[in-house]
Amino acid sequence: MVAGAGTGLGEAFLVWSPGENRYQVIPSEGGHVDFTPRTALEMGLFHYMSGRYGRVSFERVLSGSGIADIFDFLSNEPALGPLVKKETRAAVVTEDPAAVVTRAAMEGSDPICVMAINLFVSVLGGLAGNLALTMLASGGVFIAGGIAPRLAPLLQSGPFRVSFEAKGRMAALVEKLPAFLVTNPDLGLLGAVVQASRL
Repeated sequence: MVAGAGTGLGEAFLVWSPGENRYQVIPSEGGHVDFTPRTALEMGLFHYMSGRYGRVSFERVLSGSGIADIFDFLSNEPALGPLVKKETRAAVVTEDPAAVVTRAAMEGSDPICVMAINLFVSVLGGLAGNLALTMLASGGVFIAGGIAPRLAPLLQSGPFRVSFEAKGRMAALVEKLPAFLVTNPDLGLLGAVVQASRL
């Protein structure tokens, strides 16, 4: 199972084919399924985004534009807005907001950016755990895309794994399933080469 957050949210399934002696890649549009909030904070985000877009998919949340929307949601909360640093507010106007929020979060320089990225990572972990359950991914879930490598410390411990394993009665099963971070920047190109070699 592969999930990749970047410009959008891509998902694909890897299924072993004994007849072909290799994995088959089954493409999917799973990133467009309905976003399912699990907490009061996520419910607030859902209402904020549904007011902006109508239907809210996981891709709306787990993408570069999703990071910007999560930050907007939090910074518009009366109790949280005053905590946003002036430098952050200025930078999101002149730079890519997702890059600004991610950078400030990983530097720890803005508490609302930290909160936004932790929320993003928590949602990603919850989705990855759902996918692990859906496919009973004994080989693991692979997290790819352009965003994940920038968040590596948070994916190795913390909110990602907590949400990944928070599956109620199935937690004991899911906690045995690994999640891997894909860091190769040429993953898409390598996949295209493999596919071309099979034509």
